[in-house]
Amino acid sequence: MTDIPLQIDGRPVAAKAGTTVLEAARAAGIAIPTLCHHERLEPFGACRICVVEAESRGQRRLVAACTHPVEAGLAVTTRSEKVDRIRKSILEMLLAHAPDSPALQALAREYGADRDRFEKDASFCIHCGLCVRYCAEIKQLNAVGFVDRGTGKEVSFLPEIAARECDRCKECFPLCPTSYLQAAYVLCQALAFPPGAGGPPAPAAPRRRDDRLRRAHARRPAAPGLPALLHRRGAPAVRGGGGLPGDRLRGGAAAGGRRRARLHRVHAAGARPVPDHLRARGRGRPGPAPGRAT
Repeated sequence: MTDIPLQIDGRPVAAKAGTTVLEAARAAGIAIPTLCHHERLEPFGACRICVVEAESRGQRRLVAACTHPVEAGLAVTTRSEKVDRIRKSILEMLLAHAPDSPALQALAREYGADRDRFEKDASFCIHCGLCVRYCAEIKQLNAVGFVDRGTGKEVSFLPEIAARECDRCKECFPLCPTSYLQAAYVLCQALAFPPGAGGPPAPAAPRRRDDRLRRAHARRPAAPGLPALLHRRGAPAVRGGGGLPGDRLRGGAAAGGRRRARLHRVHAAGARPVPDHLRARGRGRPGPAPGRAT
C-alpha cells in the first residue's frame, strides 16, 4: 500500500491510508496531548484537547487530530497561538469539573491554564468515555454507560451487570484521567450491591409476624365462622376466633365475636337471662355476625 505524504509542523511525514493525524504525528515523534484517546479503542474526539490546524487545498480549519484522517498534501500545525489558546480554554473548563486531576494539572501548567477561571462544578468526570468504550469494545460487557444527555450526562454503572463482572475486572479504572470511575464504583457498590459480596441483592426476609400467625393458625382447628377454604389455605386467624384480620376494620365477624363475649360476661355477672340468639351460639366460642354467611 502506498504511503500518503503530508506535513506536520513543517516536517514531511508519510502515513498509510486510514491513519489519523494523531497516529501519524506520534509515529513521527511529534507529541499531541489527548485525554480521551486509547490505542485499542475507536477514535472518539470527546475532549478536543488534540485540536490542531489543518490546511488542505488552500483552506485552513481546526480539526480533532484523533479523528481526522490523513490525506495527500495535508499540512498540520500542532502548536500555534490559536491552538494553544483553544487548548487553554478547554483545560480551564475541564478543571472546573475535576480540579484535582493530575493529568489536567500537568496540562494546565504547560498551557498556562487558570484552574479558578470558571466556577467549580466538581462532578469529577470530564466525559472522556474511556471507561464506557473499553467495557463495550474490549470487554464487551457494557457494565458502565452514559446516562442522560448534554450538561446532565453522567457515567453510571449498571448494577445488574457490574455486580457480576466489575469486582473481578476493574481494567477500566486505570484509564480514567480523573479517578472519578473508582469513586463512582464504590458509591454504586455501597448503594446497590450487598455488603462484602459484590453479587445481586439477596431477597428480602419474610415478615416474622405473618409467619407467626400462619404457624399458630395451622396448629388450631378452623374457627367458627371462618370459611373452610380460607382455613385450608392457611389464612391467619384473629385471636378470639371468627374471621380474618381485616374483618375487625370492617366491623365483621371478629369484632362481632368480641362484643358477644362481653355480653355473655355482663349477663352472667348480673344474673340476667342470656338472649336466645347468644345462648344458641355458645359462650366463649362466638360465631359469625348476624347476616354473614358461614
